[in-house]
Amino acid sequence: MRWIICILIALVPPAATAAELFGSSPGARTIPLTLRDGKPMLSARVGARSGVMMFDTGSAYPVMLNRDALALAPGHELARGKTASGQDIIVQGHSEDVPSVMIAEMPMELPAPVLSGNFGFTRDGLGADFLGFVGLPAVSRHAFLLDLGRLKLVLSDAGQTGDRAFPRLDQGAIRTDIDFALSEGSLPTWAGRVGSLPVSIDVDTGDGGTFYLDAETRSGLMAAGHLHTDGDGTGRVAGLVFGNATFDGVWLRLVEAGGVEDIRGPGAPVLLRLGARFLADHPSVWNMPAGRITFLRETASHPRPASGAD
Repeated sequence: MRWIICILIALVPPAATAAELFGSSPGARTIPLTLRDGKPMLSARVGARSGVMMFDTGSAYPVMLNRDALALAPGHELARGKTASGQDIIVQGHSEDVPSVMIAEMPMELPAPVLSGNFGFTRDGLGADFLGFVGLPAVSRHAFLLDLGRLKLVLSDAGQTGDRAFPRLDQGAIRTDIDFALSEGSLPTWAGRVGSLPVSIDVDTGDGGTFYLDAETRSGLMAAGHLHTDGDGTGRVAGLVFGNATFDGVWLRLVEAGGVEDIRGPGAPVLLRLGARFLADHPSVWNMPAGRITFLRETASHPRPASGAD
């Protein structure tokens, strides 16, 4: 699925005007989450069809609908490609007869065209009522608390920046915080290291967690005791350092950098992608306007946004 989204970003530029989860309603919002395949899901209704949409910060589009689960009027083709397992994916844009979209009982006003893909192949893992994706642009002007362990997404008010978004954040609850870089169509990215190896780190709620590394780097980390493989193409990283914190036992899928499974293409560098598995153990406050993510201790009480959502 992440391969598909990367292809789409290259072929279909993100919308200049982003729909937002806030819609036209002021005030902070608390949105319950569910998990499917470990990924965060928001309750949704598209037209008369109820179901769920994945909260996928790896998507550069505010909404992308699952055409195979919805009765959409025919759109115009924007891009096509194949999944890693060979399914054809055709992306369509819809500008007429587009159904209304409700997320957690709140409407989203979507810029035209609204994109859709034929994601029926996800049915076994995500369910017949998987209606599509809500991407990072839907929250790009806000701060939000993401807690997959307690199944909550808490959005602060529009336009709040810096510490004003969550002023009740107890310093004792903070594990560490980082300043990230974010270019169009990319993921929040920052620098860290595994042992003494410098690595680029990004984070994606639609990914379980992936470590892109070459064979030499992999062997070196294993010899130093910083990588323990599970024998099924996954491993656990010890001594991951970013901000002022060290993390051990971080589960990641292992992919050869620049190899056939690397969705980034030939010559891509070492990259550690934190995903839903990591976020399930580490609640986080994402302040998008300020370019900062604060990782909280697992047992920390929930901070409350300035406008006082529960």
